Amino acid sequence: MVFLIIFMLTLSVISCGWAVYQTDKARKHQEMNMAISEGLDALLHAAKVEVTKNKKLVEKARAAVGTKSTRLDASSIESMDDPGMLATIITVLVNKFGTLRLGIKDFSAIQDHEYVSVYMDTNTNELLLSLKHNLEEETGVIMDAMNFGAKDDGTFH
Repeated sequence: MVFLIIFMLTLSVISCGWAVYQTDKARKHQEMNMAISEGLDALLHAAKVEVTKNKKLVEKARAAVGTKSTRLDASSIESMDDPGMLATIITVLVNKFGTLRLGIKDFSAIQDHEYVSVYMDTNTNELLLSLKHNLEEETGVIMDAMNFGAKDDGTFH
């Protein structure tokens, strides 16, 4: 009988120790899950903020670019006012056509009322520079990105 009591007491101590060990293990696992959950909540919140910002940027870009049938307003294209944009366009032209020589005759050949219209071909994503001011109507797929109208564009002629 004493042997049975000692066996049962030993088995009870071992069972209690095992229960304490499993409880501690479950508590640590729960703490880890809570930490991961808080991190994921913070990440989800940050992602929602970024998605909202990106939606606003996309809407702003769509408003600036418009659709194929919409003529763009020159004031909506901020980069066209940037002197760096003009320098980049000239660099691309010289790179494509090589060294250009512009003399007095070249400048004299341009009348004071002439200006360059800037078009964007949305099918090929190419920039078109033209002295034709109705190119959009002729092709049907080209948008007038910067039409100065009859106003002087400020370019020295």
